[in-house]
Amino acid sequence: FLCDPALIAGVAAHAGEWGYKTLERLGATVGSEEWQARANDANRHGPRLDTHDRFGHRCDAAAFHPAYHQLMQLGLESGAAALAWQPEQENRLGAHVVRGTVMYLMYQLDPGMCCPITMSFAATPALRQQRPEHDRGGFIADLVAGLQSCRYSGKDCPIWDKPGVTMGMSMTEKQGGSDVRANTTIATPAQAGREGPGDGFWLVGHKWFTSAPMSDAFLTLAKTKEGVSCFVVPRWLPGGARNIGFSVQRLKEKLGD
Repeated sequence: FLCDPALIAGVAAHAGEWGYKTLERLGATVGSEEWQARANDANRHGPRLDTHDRFGHRCDAAAFHPAYHQLMQLGLESGAAALAWQPEQENRLGAHVVRGTVMYLMYQLDPGMCCPITMSFAATPALRQQRPEHDRGGFIADLVAGLQSCRYSGKDCPIWDKPGVTMGMSMTEKQGGSDVRANTTIATPAQAGREGPGDGFWLVGHKWFTSAPMSDAFLTLAKTKEGVSCFVVPRWLPGGARNIGFSVQRLKEKLGD
């Protein structure tokens, strides 16, 4: 951070000077030999798809090198996903400037893990649109609390058993690509006549690209009678059971992590 005068000037020009200490500390960390070596390990040892656990039950989990989880922890605990959404910061002038600069510094360490961090940042305001009266059981509120926690756990378990959560996105289908109007995934009410905000739906379809498949929940597009809508698909259901309807066929071949 201190080696980039243009960045320092930009942060100051947009009311972010109060975040200098955080940015100086993170900048020194991401530029260190120790953390650059960890980023190298995370890229040399890519993720592995585990479709079944040792008992033969489907788990559909992406297993990562320990260094990857260390990078995720550094980014999330530094505020890359949640600094600007925390109650004590979100109305503070320059909060998004400081958060954006944290993200910029993390990109210089390893771009791969910045994808799930960015999606977790972007999902928070979308989830906040859910009115409390439509959040029966409080699952969305629990997701938001986990996203705002600035904490991380790489464990594959219900969100109530971990200190923080991450969000992925499941949008693209092979026949449409970025044109989501061509999506064929169908959303059907779990209970007849219950098709409003907060009601449960069964989603049936195949996504060609689901970003960060190890996330705790996914913003997912599907067609209703009214057209394409956005749903939250949890990896673990509110009752604590694994969502057996969520299955991963393969991990895409990509560079590094």
